[in-house]
Amino acid sequence: MQKPFSTQPELFITSADLEHASLQGLDGAEAILDWVKLEQIMAEIYASKTGRPSYPLLTLLRASLLGI
Repeated sequence: MQKPFSTQPELFITSADLEHASLQGLDGAEAILDWVKLEQIMAEIYASKTGRPSYPLLTLLRASLLGI
């Protein structure tokens, strides 16, 4: 007979984890930056018609800002 399936709770995120300070790293930037305008500016620079589709521009920019 098989053992019943059980989950490992430590593999799942808790509500306390969602309150971590690092997840609010861009909150200040959200208030000041016009993300739509930035995306329009970057779309003109970073627009390739060939090859594999790129990652979303705003995702890349936000990741760079968090890295700084």
